[in-house]
Amino acid sequence: MAADVRVLDALAAASELGPFFALDTDLPPATSADGAPTWRPFSDLTDDHDVTRARIAAIRTGIAERGGLPLEEVPPRAAASLAHLGLASRLISPVLGAALLRGVVPDLRGLWWRDVLGPVPLTLPHPGGTEVAGDDPVAVADALSAQWAAGPVAALTTAIAAAGGVSSRLLWGNVASAAAGAVKMLTAASPQHGAVALAVGNRLVAQAPLDGAGTFTGPAFRRSTCCLYYQVPGGGYCGDCVLLGRQTPTDSRGGGATSGR
Repeated sequence: MAADVRVLDALAAASELGPFFALDTDLPPATSADGAPTWRPFSDLTDDHDVTRARIAAIRTGIAERGGLPLEEVPPRAAASLAHLGLASRLISPVLGAALLRGVVPDLRGLWWRDVLGPVPLTLPHPGGTEVAGDDPVAVADALSAQWAAGPVAALTTAIAAAGGVSSRLLWGNVASAAAGAVKMLTAASPQHGAVALAVGNRLVAQAPLDGAGTFTGPAFRRSTCCLYYQVPGGGYCGDCVLLGRQTPTDSRGGGATSGR
């Protein structure tokens, strides 16, 4: 295990890449002074289907309010997929950033979260991690794949599939999309790491659990499934959607769905 100081440094470096890469390390307070939802163990979300369903319902309501839509016009399965996509992005980005910038893969066991919309606040008290050669895309990708297959990413995917009625294949496509988005954001924020980041992305989608979930063509990524955002009235298609090319030009969106991501 890497020394805590190395993990703290790695997470601090990753957080400078943007809000999706931020992972705090403070102890979560027992109460919320601002009246917002309190901090909870992330395992509550993955192990308690009532909590999972409540998160999906909150995302569905948020989509409806933001789009000025009646709630019944937002398909529940689309809301479940978008809830998963937003959370997957938050789990993946800080770990990818820490691995590439500082050669440390943080261990996400013991993670806490707050159930709010937007980039979900996360904290990891007393973080540990594993050292990895940050300039070796094979080593980084293999370490990330192993963590995703057995850690909170897999647990979240299983929980959303069960509670939201969405296929696991579609949800692993969300993970691939989130990983590709993190690669793109990291490259834009830290161009010197771009070549290694892209090589990591290619390696990730060539092996379990993301094999078959999408492909890179140069820096561009196209997933093999759809996140279902197009089913939301006015939603359109994400920039990496498998359905691109079937829509009218005014339907296309330049990036991923924004409801919880």
